[in-house]
Amino acid sequence: MAGILNLRFFSRVLIYSLFLHIWTVFAQNTTSNGTVPTIRWSACPSGIPPGVDCGSIPVPLSYKSGNSTAADGNQTVSLFLTRLNSTGNGTQNPLFFNPGGPGVGASTLVAAGQFVPNFGVSDAVRRVYTIIGLDPRGVGYSTPIKCDPNIYNQRIRTFVSDNASYQALVSYNRQFGQSCANLTGPLLNNLDTVHVAKDHELVRRALNATKFNLLGLSYGTLLGQQYLSLFPNTVGRMVLDGPVDHSQSEPSALLTESSTYEATLNQFFQWCDTNNTCALNGNNTRQVFTDLLLKADASPIPAPSCNGTCQPNVTGEDIRYNVQNYLQFVDLSYASNWTGLGAALLEASNGNATALSTPLALTQNATSIEGLAAPGEIRDRSGTQITGSSAIRSPDCRSLSNILLSKQMPRVASSPY
Repeated sequence: MAGILNLRFFSRVLIYSLFLHIWTVFAQNTTSNGTVPTIRWSACPSGIPPGVDCGSIPVPLSYKSGNSTAADGNQTVSLFLTRLNSTGNGTQNPLFFNPGGPGVGASTLVAAGQFVPNFGVSDAVRRVYTIIGLDPRGVGYSTPIKCDPNIYNQRIRTFVSDNASYQALVSYNRQFGQSCANLTGPLLNNLDTVHVAKDHELVRRALNATKFNLLGLSYGTLLGQQYLSLFPNTVGRMVLDGPVDHSQSEPSALLTESSTYEATLNQFFQWCDTNNTCALNGNNTRQVFTDLLLKADASPIPAPSCNGTCQPNVTGEDIRYNVQNYLQFVDLSYASNWTGLGAALLEASNGNATALSTPLALTQNATSIEGLAAPGEIRDRSGTQITGSSAIRSPDCRSLSNILLSKQMPRVASSPY
């Protein structure tokens, strides 16, 4: 009899423990009202290329701590996503795409990838995956951060050399940051990668996907790392291309970027001197660049074709910042590239620095402000701009496709660069 009583007791304890576990998981994996939010599919905004479905979903403005996706409060934020449907049987769970930045929306790029050669995912991947482009909170169409463009457009020295110019930079940054806080509201305090990862988890559930698949580039690799830490049991397939070290300090990150910029610029000088497609071929490109900086440092060079869309003249600081945009691609025809840089430097040397001018912020939407989103743009073969800003480099689409389609898929794959 005692054995039967013990069996009944332990059976009840087991059932109670199982129930408690299920309830805890359920409570963690739902919003404050106990439900997964619903995606509302509707007509796409005019800025989204055709061929995709467009949707929005309300998610908590703030989440509870840990891996909980329960809301901490009653406020919500609206996220926007595009869905590029599989061309085949769609046997895999949806594949989320994050191009990095941070500050670059995925929704437009997923739609544009259909029309730009070597930019979108391969046909083989599309046959088995539906592609999801979710703009992270505060970015693109997902309740974008707003800042005062008039403050942003003020000219301020960033390469400071004395206390007065340093204090002026601090004051400028404080004013601009405060304008973002005033115009954006409480969302500005809830833009960390933990929130973004939890947003993706809620969207995964809203799509009824059993696993989370991700192609993450640059900052998108941080998103992948964070998601893997929070929700390891729902990770399906991840390709993290150009991994970012989440433990790296800001000075270390800037040093790495600066040294890489210099090394790539030196490669450009060598390429331009020996390549007849460069406008400065045979003209000692390094010396032309150095002379141009000295000229612009002494007196800004006019940018007569800006017509209110970019700064009317170009300083040495402008050149140092904006040349970097051109170095991301050697010869990609629909983006800023080395050939374009050679032409821009030649034009600036002849007195027209329009191609090196800093774009003006024309709206409060911070993701359209240069510097708050990654620079650059994607154009189709005709030269028509297809996307907004983007700083992703062109991945090796064949190797990424092979990883995604591999039957021996490791849980997480990352490229060595």
